[in-house]
Amino acid sequence: MRKLYFCALLVIVSIISCEKIPGLPGAGGGGARFFVSSISPGEGEPGSTVTIVGKGFGRDSTAAFVSFSGASAKVLRLTDTSMTVIVPESEAKIADIRVSIGKSLGPSGFPFHYLDVYTAGYVVNGDNYLSDKISRKMRVWKNGRKLDLFGNTSDFYTFHGILKDGNDLYLVANSDSNARGGYFKNSQFISIPNSHQLSGIVKRDNDIYVAGRYASDDDYKYYYFKVAGGFFKNGEFHLLGFNQLTPWGILFQGSDTILYGYGAQSRGFVTKNGNGLISGLGRAYYPYQCVVHNDSLYTVVTDDFGPSDHGYLYKNDHTIIDHYNGIFYKIYFDGDDPVILTGNGLLRVGHDPVLFPNLGKLRFSPKNLSGVNAQIYTIGLLTLPGTATGSPTTAAYFRNGKYVLLEKEDYVNSFAYLIWAAPR
Repeated sequence: MRKLYFCALLVIVSIISCEKIPGLPGAGGGGARFFVSSISPGEGEPGSTVTIVGKGFGRDSTAAFVSFSGASAKVLRLTDTSMTVIVPESEAKIADIRVSIGKSLGPSGFPFHYLDVYTAGYVVNGDNYLSDKISRKMRVWKNGRKLDLFGNTSDFYTFHGILKDGNDLYLVANSDSNARGGYFKNSQFISIPNSHQLSGIVKRDNDIYVAGRYASDDDYKYYYFKVAGGFFKNGEFHLLGFNQLTPWGILFQGSDTILYGYGAQSRGFVTKNGNGLISGLGRAYYPYQCVVHNDSLYTVVTDDFGPSDHGYLYKNDHTIIDHYNGIFYKIYFDGDDPVILTGNGLLRVGHDPVLFPNLGKLRFSPKNLSGVNAQIYTIGLLTLPGTATGSPTTAAYFRNGKYVLLEKEDYVNSFAYLIWAAPR
């Protein structure tokens, strides 16, 4: 009898152990064995998809159940060796994926990191969004759903920079009428006096830095001569230079301040502490983005002065990609691999270009990029075929080239041009 009790205890311990160790098999329905070996990707936002690979899942989708820390996931496709599920809504930062087939529970220990994707733009009511007799509303979407940040305000600003820091969302905002502006911290607008054409935003050591131009009311009357370019630190202006310099973005490389944008005669500039960093940027050579990675500064530049556009990638002041046939918009890093958003797809250095999937007769206009590991998010517009300017346009963000429509309520048109994706 003692031997029998020992054997029963051994079986119970073995079952518990199998549930806690990833990759171990579980008992499928009807006594069948199933095995979970991996999930991919390991991060994403609600509504994205995850593929679970293993063996012995069977082909009855009604018998398969997947949960993300208790939240049920819809099974889209099922084979004996893989299943694809939709990531459910959850408040979790890191969820534990569990699989069951029939009445049998598989192993735990497969973590999934939740991301949130923020997009910013506006919606329009009216037959023609160029008309003065229209209603425009500022909008921010989280994972494709509208956030009610601005209530019923009649104020209208265009957004030119986005930053998510902890629980706070920052949006650089310029007045649509005179380009004066400031920034939103969540729903609160913080005005920056004497600012003009504000752009990128960075938070460092609890200080807020916004790239832009300075012009007092008197200076503003003599716009072409006295508007100064630089950045605002907590609302205080720091001069970079005169002569119509327009900074697009600001970032830091150690203790050094990097600014980039364009100046007189549409010449691009990249500066470190006010000194030119990349030489030879001529007319219409626009540095669309700078990124610091492994203590090196990477800059994507587009030359659109001639009959065709050409892209360049700089590492510090040396070119890595020279005279690429197409526009370079943005850059981010997947590990140590630079990934560039071009006019029609993605380019990884040392690899062939990856074009976005054919969207049929829909029009895709990429403008911005955000990436988390191998998850690549871009922003764009979808326009119905055969329509002219002013016809219904729907904003969307693109996850690895596949579009996700943004909620636009009862408005005719929606537009989005900023995106930020980050772990919770």
